[in-house]
Amino acid sequence: LPASSIYWHFKDKDDLIAAVIERSFDTWLAAMELPGEETGTTLERITVFATNLAKSLVDAPDFLRLGLMLALERRPVEPRGRTVFLQVRETARLRISEAARTLFPELDEDAIRTLTIYGLAGADGLFVQRETGGDSVDLVALFELHARLVHEAARLMATGEAR
Repeated sequence: LPASSIYWHFKDKDDLIAAVIERSFDTWLAAMELPGEETGTTLERITVFATNLAKSLVDAPDFLRLGLMLALERRPVEPRGRTVFLQVRETARLRISEAARTLFPELDEDAIRTLTIYGLAGADGLFVQRETGGDSVDLVALFELHARLVHEAARLMATGEAR
């Protein structure tokens, strides 16, 4: 087929990018399930959660790769791809906040919000490092470390040692 046949299905390049983000996000979102209490301690649960997210990003990185590029770009007219990424990003934030509430019921909503922002920002940074550093960067191991640090931050927030 000629390269132009893509426009039979998509209005323009931005429409194609939006579709890629949605499809890749759906694959990633399927991995975003908090393990049950039978998995073990809160630390073990959050580590399994982070491991599954990292493995999913290794397998389906397109939504985050494209989305972060679009999120950092400001244009007079919002591209559809950026709008779609911000929408799926909000879905991810809500899902992570829900997991944080389940894992750390002693935290108030402000602490949950802070913890969620911190967790997402750290995950973004680790993903960018993997994208720039290549396969030598073990994203799964880094997400596991990140999970332990988020867990420790939550513990400190719950005891009033951090805010």
